[in-house]
Amino acid sequence: AANVEETGTFLFGRDRAMLRKIIDQAAIGMAVTGMDGAIVYTNLAFDRDFLVDRSSSASTLAGLFDPEDAVAAQALSDILAGRLQSYDGEHRCRASSSQLIWAMVAMSVLDSETTGEPMYVVVQVSSIDRRKHVEKALAESESRWHFALEAARQGVWDHDARTGRMFYSPMWRTMRGIPQDEEIDDSQDAWLARLHPEDRDRIRQTVSRQNQGEMGYDIIEYRERHRDGHYVWILSRGKPVEWDEEGNVLRTIGTDTDITHLKEIEARLEYAATHDGLTGLANRTCFQNAVASALSDAPAGALMFIDLDRFKPVNDALGHAAGDAVLIAVGRALRKVLRAGDVAARIGGD
Repeated sequence: AANVEETGTFLFGRDRAMLRKIIDQAAIGMAVTGMDGAIVYTNLAFDRDFLVDRSSSASTLAGLFDPEDAVAAQALSDILAGRLQSYDGEHRCRASSSQLIWAMVAMSVLDSETTGEPMYVVVQVSSIDRRKHVEKALAESESRWHFALEAARQGVWDHDARTGRMFYSPMWRTMRGIPQDEEIDDSQDAWLARLHPEDRDRIRQTVSRQNQGEMGYDIIEYRERHRDGHYVWILSRGKPVEWDEEGNVLRTIGTDTDITHLKEIEARLEYAATHDGLTGLANRTCFQNAVASALSDAPAGALMFIDLDRFKPVNDALGHAAGDAVLIAVGRALRKVLRAGDVAARIGGD
């Protein structure tokens, strides 16, 4: 005994009162049942946090669980029947308030030291109800944002500079025609290889500045090859969200939007602003800009003025539809002989 006190060693077999006190004062609820499930002991934490029907002298552990929890019922049945030696899981249990709360439950069989036969089931129960509510709220929040982004057709990406790994949302994959279960090479070189050759160098420089967190480089536009071969216009917004102690960017999150249809509208509007709607030739404004550009270059270009003789009689005799057909045919003939850099324009009625 003197040696025990000097070394501070606790011997379970010699100080059962102290062991009982430790178990009683434990913060986690503990209970002991016979192999019939009848509760023979509960500690203070169990009595404080959980409730079982004690009206019967043979109150059983089954009363702790939600009656509709088939998984808990099966686990308890397997433990008591000797099919399982131990079990742990998350279940809804009867709290001291009589309400069902989420709890972490661990059960293990205690065998006899002499016969080796199972004698008791030791149960540990701790409330995780608050954690479950937080997880549910977080899951609902993430789901809400996920569906909002998916409905808005926003593809989300998340780059972790520490691992070099990328996360891609389902919509990010959809706008590129990439299957949801396909493994993606998320290296920057692989991504740049998918970009339009005319955009590649520009985007490489911009992304480098974006990854460094420089202002003014959080929005970029580029063309990326779709899985079926055509290119889609992407509007990408990215922003650093984590830095190390030295200010280096560790994590960047962003969204991608397919703006192909907007680019097509933009191109049509730009074309309409610079071209004649009937013949498809450049209009007066475009022609004037081309002349000014040619005069500023050395050497200067050449200018040819073409007038259609006897065009008015066509309109007068056959109608304006016939006159329009003539203008369309002339425009088509001119476009066929244009070289790169040449401009043919319609600057008047004919």
